[in-house]
Amino acid sequence: MGVREAIDRHKGWAVGIAAVGVLTVAVFAWRQVGSSSGVGAVESAQAFYSTDDGATYFSAPADLIPPFDHEGKTACRAAVFTCDGGKTKFVGYLEKYPAAAKARLDAARDAGKRGDRSAAPAATAAGDIEIKKPGAAATWVNRRSREAAQVLNVTCPPGTSGQPVLVTP
Repeated sequence: MGVREAIDRHKGWAVGIAAVGVLTVAVFAWRQVGSSSGVGAVESAQAFYSTDDGATYFSAPADLIPPFDHEGKTACRAAVFTCDGGKTKFVGYLEKYPAAAKARLDAARDAGKRGDRSAAPAATAAGDIEIKKPGAAATWVNRRSREAAQVLNVTCPPGTSGQPVLVTP
């Protein structure tokens, strides 16, 4: 018995197997596209920043390079978290670039605005970012340093429980 005769003889099974195959391919394709193009996880064009060491925060375009001037004050990126599904939010840590890295990024951005493609930004890695806990003394640490683990270990505020979840604007 050939394949064609088997399909003709067991049409119900053949249709079922074909449907499962098509569904499997569709799910696989959807998951691949969702993870690579942002369909499943929407990235915000905005980010949070703070000018008062994390006491308050505001949203602004995510392409700003911290620290930068905002209404006469120095603004740093703020990593905002929630422990109660978004009812209350808090700054878990602050981020900024050291002066040399910021100057490199600013120069590359300005060159790009002028259409100068030869001034591509030098690779900026997590090692170029400095972080600190809000309200802490002005002790910024390199994101790759041993001390960074303590800064990045965000805990829920007293009186709340659960796991901190990063929030985007």
